[in-house]
Formats: sequence, C-alpha cells, structure tokens
Amino acid sequence: RSSFKTCTRDIKFFSKVVLPLVEKYFSTHRNYFIAVATASNNVGAASLKEKEMVASLFCKLASLLRSRLAAFGADIRITVRCLQVLVKAIDGKSLVKNCPEFIRTSMLTFFNNTADDLGQTIQNLRDGRYSHLRGTHLKTSTSLFYINDVILPVLTAMFDHLAGCEYGSDLLLDEIQVASYKMLGSLYTLGIDGTLTHDRKYLKTEIERHRPQLGTCLGAFSSTFPVAYLEPHLNKHNQFSLVNRIAEHSLEAQDILSRMESTMPTLDSILAEVDQFVESEKTHTDAPHVIDVIMPLLCSYLPVWWNQGPDNVSLTAGNYVTMVTSEHMNQLLKNVLKMIKKNIGNENAPWMTRIAAYTQQIIINSSEELLKDPFLPLAERVKKRTDTLFHKEESLRGFLKSSTDDTSQVESQIQEDWHLLVRDIYSFYPLLIKYVDLQRNHWMRNNISEAEDLYNHVAEIFNVWSKSQYFLKEEQNFISANEIDNMVLIMPTATRRSAVVSEGGSVPSGGSKKKKKHRDKKRDKDKELQASLMVA
Repeated sequence: RSSFKTCTRDIKFFSKVVLPLVEKYFSTHRNYFIAVATASNNVGAASLKEKEMVASLFCKLASLLRSRLAAFGADIRITVRCLQVLVKAIDGKSLVKNCPEFIRTSMLTFFNNTADDLGQTIQNLRDGRYSHLRGTHLKTSTSLFYINDVILPVLTAMFDHLAGCEYGSDLLLDEIQVASYKMLGSLYTLGIDGTLTHDRKYLKTEIERHRPQLGTCLGAFSSTFPVAYLEPHLNKHNQFSLVNRIAEHSLEAQDILSRMESTMPTLDSILAEVDQFVESEKTHTDAPHVIDVIMPLLCSYLPVWWNQGPDNVSLTAGNYVTMVTSEHMNQLLKNVLKMIKKNIGNENAPWMTRIAAYTQQIIINSSEELLKDPFLPLAERVKKRTDTLFHKEESLRGFLKSSTDDTSQVESQIQEDWHLLVRDIYSFYPLLIKYVDLQRNHWMRNNISEAEDLYNHVAEIFNVWSKSQYFLKEEQNFISANEIDNMVLIMPTATRRSAVVSEGGSVPSGGSKKKKKHRDKKRDKDKELQASLMVA
C-alpha cells in the first residue's frame, strides 16, 4: 500500500506546525507554568488544570514517540526538543500536592517505561541481541539510538529542571524512586561496563560516542535525587528513602535496594578508583568511564550532600543522612587539576574541553593548601607553554613574511598549537577564577607569596595574549566551535555582563574585550589593552 510510504497532510501539519509551535510556546511561557499562585496574587501563574495539562502533554508525547519511533523519521530531533521544553515547564511540587492520581498514573508510567527500556537494553547487550540494539527489530525502544538520542537528552533536561526548582524531594519518592533507582543502575552499568560491547565495532563506537552525554545525565540525576545513593548505610536516617516509606510492604522496593548495593559502588570506593586512576599511568583511552561518567557524577553528588553533611549540620545524635565533607571535594579537585596538568599539550584529550564546566561545582569550601599544589605548578606549566609557543611564533614571523614558498602548512601548525593551548587554558582557567575568588581576601590579609607568583604567571599569559597574532583568533575559533558561553563558564551565578569584567582574567577577558570592540569601534586599541591588563 502506498499510504505507508507517503506522508498525509495531517502528518506534515503535525511535524511542520504543531511541534515547532509547542517548542516555542512552552519555552517562552515556561515561567508562567511553574509559577505558584498565592492567595494575594494569582496573576501570571498557571491554574492547577493548566499545570496538569502540560505534564499530561509531556507524558503523551513521550509515550507516542516511544511506541511509534520509526514513524517520526527525521522529526525525532524536534520531538525530543519539545519533550525537553515541556518537562522544564512541569511544576512538580504543585502536581504532587494537588494531583496525586495523575502522578501515580501518567508520571509513574513514564518513569517505569524509561526504567524498563534502559534495563532491557542492558539485558540485550549482555545477551547479544543485536537486531534489538540496532533498531531493526519491531520493538525500537530498546535500541541504542533511542537510548542515546531520546532518553538521555530528555532525562538530563528533566533532572536538571527538578534540581533547579528543588522538586526532587517532592517527585522522586516511593514507586517513582524505585523506577529512578532502576534507571540509575542501568545508566551506570552502561557507562562503566566495557564488556557489554563484546568487542563489536558498532556497539563500541556508539557507546563511546555518547558516554560523555551519559555522564552528564548521571550528574543531573545526582544533583536532584533525594537520597545519598553512594552511602546506602545511612539511608535509614533519610526521611525520603524507600527504607522509611514503602520498603516494609513493597517487595519491589526491597529488591531494588539490595540490587543497588551490589550494582553501585560506595562513596569511598568510587573516590579511591579516581585516586588510583590519577596516580597511575593510565590515560582516558584506558579507562574512559572515570573521566566521562564517574567525574560528572561525583562533581554533582558531593556539593549537594556536603550541604547536608557534618560540615553544615550539627546533630547531637549523629543521625547524618550523609558523611560528605569538604575534604572529599578538595581531594577530587586536586585529582582533576593533576589530570589537567598531565594532559597539557596532549592532542588526545577531548575531555579537557568540558571538564571545567562540571568541576566548578565542587569549588565551594576549597582548601588554601591547593594553591601550592596543584594550582601554582599548573599555572607555571601553562605559562611556560605559552612562552614557548609565542617564541616559536616570533621566530617564524620573519620567515613567513619573506618566504616565497607555500607557507600554509607551517602557519596551520602554529594555529593548531595555539588552539590546543586555548583548550588547555579553558580547562583550567574557570576553576582558577572561582578558586581565586574564594581565597583572595585570605591572601591579601596574610601576604601569601605563592599567590603573587600565581598572579604573575597569569599576567604573563595575558601579555602574550595581547601581543600574539594567533592567540585571540584561535580563542574565538575555540569558543565558536564548542559553543562556549564565557559568562556562564567563568561566573556560573552571574546575571550581568559586568560581573565577567570584574572577575575576568587573561583569556576569558579576551572574549569580553572583543565584544567591546564591536560596540565601540572608535575606542583606542592601546587603551583597550591597558584596561584589560588592569582587569587581569
């Protein structure tokens, strides 16, 4: 029948009009749907019925995509974007409080379906059911394509939203918490178990390509899940844990808790694995899961539970829900900086581009001892590499001008070297800026000589940046290629552009300086350089 091969006008209308409209409408009016109406002011906030309709639309579209994946074809991407926008417009707290039946039916169904799909995918990998994994079987919801291109982006958006609005302790409870535990176990196994691919090239390539995305999803999960899942022995003190809610009369809850203890590592063992990786000669290729999966997970888990740990909560009875302290975060930060130092100038370290974005979270109560080691040696190494490259550029400048031969290859090599240096600086600089912001007053009061050395290294890097022909250009190329927002990267909590200028330093201030040029082209270049140097 030809009707299966040609799109009807209804299908075209759905993909060309309905989906783009849903995406734009709900992204524009998101705040309206998650705002809570009060007795004195209910203007600008959605009614309870509207909130339920948004959540219902999300659940129905997710279910439709899951059951009819092949029918969506090229429209899968915009459908996933719609799901991401819709889930960010769900008011979890209001729905749990006022619409418990909806939560127990539609939302629970979404969580259970997702948990089942992830669990079945792991089973298919273990059993070698390759037709299911490639999506050529009738059931496509357990294919790697569906997991990587639909489930991971939607779950990441959902958990980020729950964390940002603090809905985790409202929504992720009881049966939904059981499903969340199942998702956690499956995602963690998919990320760290290298034997699942059975050395099949297709499976290996797919899993490796999406492993960083999986790590981001686990990081988002860790930032909102209301139970310290890496410390199961303390669950009995947590009011949100299954142990204190439905475990007594739910066999499924008892089963998942016992399974998680065997599937997931403890906090001490997972931190020890990171220590061992950093101290060994292993590279990202040897153990990609440590950097791509474990690091984002820990960088989200530690700051969330540090706020509820012994450093911030004083309990006479000692019934802590977590034992995370600032020492854990300091040790992890030290390991991250050691890894960055080891990989300065290493072309085969793509993770350097993204590590600063999630490591910043653990720079909260950082130790002043980290200045001497590893911040200062790392800054010194970056400065030496910058000097070496600038010397190379200067020595080749005359050759490039006077040579009659084709110099494109030489110039291309210089550009690649600068591009690599920019990547190295962007892996380290955002962490340095946040650390300096925390320690600056202490350094000024106590006249710390190492801090002065650190500032001198940064100033020298900035001097080279202002003189080099390629440095700024390659920085702009790097920002564009990786879609980096300097303000978000340097100042995650900043709301004004001026915050970047006040906190800026060598490389990041370069980005802001260029924007100034566009605003006021008549400004004298020397004055602009001087202003940026003063900021640095």
